[in-house]
Parts: sequence; structure tokens; C-alpha cells
Amino acid sequence: MSTVFEEISVTGTEADYVYSVCTESLPNECIIRIFKVNNPHLITMYEQTKDIIRQRAGFEPEEMTVFHGCSKDSVENIVSNGFLTQFNRTSAYGIGTYVASKYSISRMYSINRHKKSSEEPYDFLLICKTSIGRKGIITGAVPINTNMFDCSCDNLSQPNQYTIPDNYGVLPLYAVEFFSGSSY
Repeated sequence: MSTVFEEISVTGTEADYVYSVCTESLPNECIIRIFKVNNPHLITMYEQTKDIIRQRAGFEPEEMTVFHGCSKDSVENIVSNGFLTQFNRTSAYGIGTYVASKYSISRMYSINRHKKSSEEPYDFLLICKTSIGRKGIITGAVPINTNMFDCSCDNLSQPNQYTIPDNYGVLPLYAVEFFSGSSY
């Protein structure tokens, strides 16, 4: 398995896309570097999971751009192995991978508050895609019943956060390094 995790130019079509989706909810964000993720194994697993969601839901799931806040240490593991639900640490809306529809929401989960002030003031966030099928609201540290729902969310009419119960149900596309000292 070869994972491509390479820094891309801060100018050009891909960078424009990244800046666009990040600054939509946080206009003054200070992005330092952008890394493109291309892991053929994860792409295959994501497409297979999307097919499973399509079969369960009985309709074409909505594919959308989402964000995942995590530590710098987690980025390498995620881009190599994918989003695996056993690493879930929060269970407000069921057990699974937590993603947000807005960069600004996931950014709050990225900032490493345990850094010493002498360390670099940079943190990471992943830009991903996921497929949303049947939504439900699940609360607490319980498995999401995939016979009824394909994901859980915080609000059915205007979701900000989603919990994806399937391993490989979220595909990392880009890692963004940002200046954590910038205000949001």
C-alpha cells in the first residue's frame, strides 16, 4: 500500500479549493501548509463503504465535504490506516468517527491545548468527504443501529456535526496546518 501525503503549492486550483472551504466559516484563518492525501487502499475501502450505505439506505447517499479536528500525531495514522471507529474518544452522538460540516467547528478539536508555549504554534485539521444516508439523532456512547440510520447528527434539519459509524466511512483528502494562535 502506498500512501501519498505530499505538500502542495499554496497557489493553484487545489489550494484555492482548500482555502475556500476553510475560510467559508472562518474568513481570517491563517493556513500555513496544505498536504494532499492519496491512499489508494482508503479510496477503495471508502467506495465499498459508500456502496454499503447506498444498499442500506435504498437511495444514493449525499456525498459532502466535512472536517475532522485531530492532533498532529493522529494525522499520520489516519492518512495511513483510515478512520477506524475503535479510536473514537467522544460519544455525544453515538460511537463512530466525528466530523463537522464547518471548518470552524472541527478546528476547535484540533488545537493542542497541552503544548508548552515554547513549541511551534501550529496544529492540523483534515478535510475529508463522507456519504450521508439516513440520519438520526443518537445520544451517548452507544452503537448506531445501521438497520435504521447510516449516521447520527446533532440536528436533523441543519446538522453541524455527524457521527459516521462505519470504518472507512470518511475519506481524508487534505491535511491543513494552521496557526493555532489565530482567533476564531
